[in-house]
Amino acid sequence: EIAPQYSGLVLDQESVNRLLASPEVAQYMNPNWTVKAHHMTIRFGGGLIGTEHEARLGQRETIHATHIGMTDEGTVSAVAVDGISDNAVPHVTLAVDDAAGGEASHSNRITNWVPLQQPITLSGIVEEVYAS
Repeated sequence: EIAPQYSGLVLDQESVNRLLASPEVAQYMNPNWTVKAHHMTIRFGGGLIGTEHEARLGQRETIHATHIGMTDEGTVSAVAVDGISDNAVPHVTLAVDDAAGGEASHSNRITNWVPLQQPITLSGIVEEVYAS
């Protein structure tokens, strides 16, 4: 049996648009980077069945982006959110610099989180996502 690549809150298109339209977010984006802005990971490398998150599967949730940050290497940017996740800092990866070796998982390394002047409301559905 193939396990999900990750389980997460997959953002709806309206939320993605709202996130990417933020002037504060724009400062952390580079036109040459790959835009992610897709989900908040709840659990990496597995599904939610049999975990404390099981009841969330298929549910619509609303979270708020409250902080923004970048890795020390300057290759990945993300917003920290008030969602519930197995990650130490729940977040949505914004963009990665593939050419410089940036990877979405590097968002977990961000330590310098700057408060957003205007928190951004994000919504989506909790899903188990399989590798394509």
